[in-house]
Amino acid sequence: MIRTALVLVLALVMALGLFMRTMTASVSVELIGLTHKDNPAWWSARPAQFASSSACAECHAATNEAIAASAHATVSCESCHGAAEGHIDLARGGQAAPLALADARDLCKTCHTGLASRPKDFPQVDPATHPAEAAGASASCVLCHNPHDPGFPPVIKHTLSGRADCLACHGPDQWQPVPPSHTGSAPKTDCLKCHKREDSS
Repeated sequence: MIRTALVLVLALVMALGLFMRTMTASVSVELIGLTHKDNPAWWSARPAQFASSSACAECHAATNEAIAASAHATVSCESCHGAAEGHIDLARGGQAAPLALADARDLCKTCHTGLASRPKDFPQVDPATHPAEAAGASASCVLCHNPHDPGFPPVIKHTLSGRADCLACHGPDQWQPVPPSHTGSAPKTDCLKCHKREDSS
């Protein structure tokens, strides 16, 4: 008898819980609007945050020309710089228009980290070894590579006159193999003892 009463009480509690859950859910749907129809309608009503790359050319004509003739010609500005509608609206209004940009090293790795699935002729690097690290921190890709006009090898940012040590590896048109004098050098620690990052003389 006690057992039957407990089973009935338990069944009643479960039925009451199920009823409350169903009622709460249906009331929430009506009050908040969480239906399958409402979700896409909400997203479609949100304003677009992207603009075309041609809008960027209004202020950045030289950059637009360089990138149009480069390997990144098919990459939209917003693929790297993010949604730019707000930036463009501020600039058109004559206001300061900062545009946040993710760390270039992380951004470039999105497309250029070496993967077996990428075509062999697609520029790929191993981020663990390229470029050399300085003081435990990896250099940003843009120290050597211009993302708006990428090339291989990258454009050297200083004159080559009187830099025989540099020309052992780098030339104006091609990379050179590691010279015998560098044999045994640890690329992650030794390069920047001789090679200065910000040397622009």
